[in-house]
Amino acid sequence: MKYWVLFLIGLIFLASCDEKECCPPPEHDYLVFGVFRGFCSGPKCIAIFKLSDSMLLEDINDNYPSNNSFYEGNFESRSNEKFNEAKKLWSQFPKQFLSDSQRVFGIPDSHDQGGVYLEYKSHSSHNFWILDTSIEILPDAYKDYTQMVIETVDKLLL
Repeated sequence: MKYWVLFLIGLIFLASCDEKECCPPPEHDYLVFGVFRGFCSGPKCIAIFKLSDSMLLEDINDNYPSNNSFYEGNFESRSNEKFNEAKKLWSQFPKQFLSDSQRVFGIPDSHDQGGVYLEYKSHSSHNFWILDTSIEILPDAYKDYTQMVIETVDKLLL
């Protein structure tokens, strides 16, 4: 009997919650970007950032990205100065990615040259891509942007 009373109290408590209090808000649109290098040591081996329209976050776990799933990081906020450096990546994101069925371009980090991770989430789309840092082998539509990501990450790590 005691368990039924506890169960009923729990149900009443949950039923009385306002939806806004019970459920976390959906995540806003964002861009995850960064570089990774396998056989490497030091702070520049893996650097992954998450950019929204109002803030820049940096992953502190530095996990090697997978070719098969979205990056799962533990993100911490970065300065407005760093946000201002990175926000161009959001506005200049090549929309061609969204219609491209290919997820991996080149052979990222196959000979220790590293790779670039991109993840784009909007209200209508959520995809990720892994790109080679050997810019010359990428499709023309992605070359400039990939180079911009690499250069932006380098600046953010200063």
